Amino acid sequence: MAERSIVRFEQGIKSRQTLNNYRDHLKNFKNFAKFDSFDDLITKSVEDIQTIVEDYLIHIKENRNPNSVPILMLGVRHFFVMNRIPLYWEIIRKMYPPRQKSAGFKPWTTEQIRAMINTTTSKRNRALIHFLASTGARVGVIDDKFTMKYLDDMNNDCKAVLLYQNDNEEYWAFLTPEASKALDEYHDERRKRGEILDENSPIFRRDYSCGKKAIPMQRSGIISVMYRVINNAGLERTKVNHHFDIR
Repeated sequence: MAERSIVRFEQGIKSRQTLNNYRDHLKNFKNFAKFDSFDDLITKSVEDIQTIVEDYLIHIKENRNPNSVPILMLGVRHFFVMNRIPLYWEIIRKMYPPRQKSAGFKPWTTEQIRAMINTTTSKRNRALIHFLASTGARVGVIDDKFTMKYLDDMNNDCKAVLLYQNDNEEYWAFLTPEASKALDEYHDERRKRGEILDENSPIFRRDYSCGKKAIPMQRSGIISVMYRVINNAGLERTKVNHHFDIR
């Protein structure tokens, strides 16, 4: 059973993407503070909690991009607000670092995307590269709810896919004929290996294991795949304020 403090925390979030982001924020906070449970944490005095939060803020200021610090604190702030812990947020906000001017981020070129596709023999990874390039979606749209029922065939050998299903950010995106063909080839490969695809099957699954249930790809796995593909393709990026100049 979920901790009562976490139930309150989640009840105040409407968007699934926001919920996933805020959960990550809390996970990072807990890894730093090393407390046993969130329910135990909120029984501490306000002064003790304030100190823990300020120490965490100092930690991320020293280790993360200054512009990301306010974002990384959003989930932490939401948790304490929803659990009625009256911290001194004005003091905490005054501790935020000044924003740095962001460098202009560049998109991947068609030639670079082609190099990524050519460097991998995996039908799944090819379909994944095509999907991200065609829709322009963030990797966070692919999760355990991203299933075949949200994928539709369209005219002219294209496909439509519903992103951020059932929340306020929901919208339709479209796959080019080339991206649609790559996805069909990947799904056909899964069928040939004995997998029965239905509306509840993940559009992208983890590596195939004979006889085992299909487990959806998750954000961390997708990022790992993309890093590997980019490196294998010999594509170079430059770090600008802790972020790559090409996204």
